[in-house]
Amino acid sequence: VLLGDGDATADPAKGQIESGTRATNQCTQAVTEAKAAAAAASPNATWVYSIAYLADTTTGTGKASCKTDASTVSACTTMQNIASDPSKFYSVGGSCISSSNPNTTDLVSIFKNVATSLLKMRRIPNSTL
Repeated sequence: VLLGDGDATADPAKGQIESGTRATNQCTQAVTEAKAAAAAASPNATWVYSIAYLADTTTGTGKASCKTDASTVSACTTMQNIASDPSKFYSVGGSCISSSNPNTTDLVSIFKNVATSLLKMRRIPNSTL
């Protein structure tokens, strides 16, 4: 479960990240790594849940978030794309809205939904009692 604003803004000038390829396209790199983590666990499914907390939806020149990425990448789309699938994406506050979970917008409800999705119903055979 990744909870964040989706705004990757580490600055090499401030010592927050090394210079070079890691300092560019930070939001895109986050999506790539989340997808790789989920795929590495195959054939056993690993789900990546993403909760966008006050994530920005602004794109274009002069945007406030994901400044190291192309102008079409926003913090909201980053958080959406980090999730394994649309049902595992939630949003809290701001202009970023989860189309799959538009009515689940508080953290307590979101974590209850995540916990419920992780539980499997199991039938215990009569002979085990």
